[in-house]
Amino acid sequence: MPDLGISEMPANYAFLAFLSVPATICLRKPGKQLTGDHVKFSTKLMLLTLVIFFVNSAIGTYFVYTSSIKILEGQIRDRFEDLAFHTMDKIDRMFFERYMDINNLAADPVISSRTSTPEQITERLIEYKEKHKAYYAAVSLFELKNRIRIADTTGKDIGKQHPFRSYWKGIQEGRDFVMDASESNTLKHPVFHFASIVKDKNNFPFRVVVSRMPIDSLYEIVEQTTGIHNFSESLEIELIDKDGLILYCYKI
Repeated sequence: MPDLGISEMPANYAFLAFLSVPATICLRKPGKQLTGDHVKFSTKLMLLTLVIFFVNSAIGTYFVYTSSIKILEGQIRDRFEDLAFHTMDKIDRMFFERYMDINNLAADPVISSRTSTPEQITERLIEYKEKHKAYYAAVSLFELKNRIRIADTTGKDIGKQHPFRSYWKGIQEGRDFVMDASESNTLKHPVFHFASIVKDKNNFPFRVVVSRMPIDSLYEIVEQTTGIHNFSESLEIELIDKDGLILYCYKI
């Protein structure tokens, strides 16, 4: 083996040699601390590790947060869609029942007879209102040709002409049934009007019967559906028609 001159080195030096490759020797006095570039490299490595850790933590936190928000939004959306579905289902059923009520009243023998007196008609309307008092605030009968009020359960505006507005526009268009939400002339507060054409025995239209249901009647329906879902927070529910008009607003 060739002489590397190791025997000539001072005894207080340590050495490392790799004989399988061109030899590289690193010498350091025992107990001597790393300084200079070695310290700078260690500091940079530590800082880099911390940066990577915080970046990864921030990214992880962001993804967890966004995922949680999406899950929460989905739960809220599903909850309100379910509330809207059940509320509208109950309202549709209630409106259909009122539609059937007013159609049956329009076909009543007293209401559809040309020989019935105003007193007989009024008596029949009062009987009908009492039977459905949970829903209706008043019921009226009008002449179709001139909108003159023949009878009314409130006894108001008998013999007077009703203004041409709300459901009368639909009647003029030739519709047999019209429902709308507007202020009542006699009750002086918002109601749902259910108006139906009255035809005589020859199937000729000559009168219009109208029932008026307070919009507040929807409160019970809304309270039932919101009670099922146990809403404890503030909630505002609006019923809007196809033209964007707010028909009903309820705050919990």
